[in-house]
Amino acid sequence: MWPIGIASMRRVGYKPPLPMKDQAKKRERRLSGEVLRLPSWAGRGRMPAIGVLSQIVDNEALTRGLGDPEARMLVEWLVEHAERWSAEVPADVVEAEVARLCRRARAVARFVNLWCYERGRRAACQLAAVERFAWELPTRMMDPCELMQEILFCEGEALAHRHLATGASR
Repeated sequence: MWPIGIASMRRVGYKPPLPMKDQAKKRERRLSGEVLRLPSWAGRGRMPAIGVLSQIVDNEALTRGLGDPEARMLVEWLVEHAERWSAEVPADVVEAEVARLCRRARAVARFVNLWCYERGRRAACQLAAVERFAWELPTRMMDPCELMQEILFCEGEALAHRHLATGASR
């Protein structure tokens, strides 16, 4: 027979897994779902507010149909622009700009998906016309990463020109 031992529940250093009644009463004052939050650094040149980043990270439609490298490039590009804007403009403006940029990024992702994966050249050209993409359309089959990189470069240039134009008009 195997020896069986029983451990005492009253050992030194033992803490019960559930709070005692008096500890639970102290916690009752806290509202349900209340979370201690640190002040946001949005607009202070550090990092955009969590809400702004969650617009990017939680939006699965941004990367739908893309491979991992293109999806990573797109998300990093969006986060980079969100960080840049959070250092220069108020948080509410950053939120609106990121929402607009996410819609644009969804269209770019759809274009890359149509052109490279689904080989729907006609549909991709129609999407480019409807979205008024200013960059040159590819003339041949391209690697999705190369195409995404070229498009994001052109979109970044357009954003910089737009930012300079709106900054000069203030």
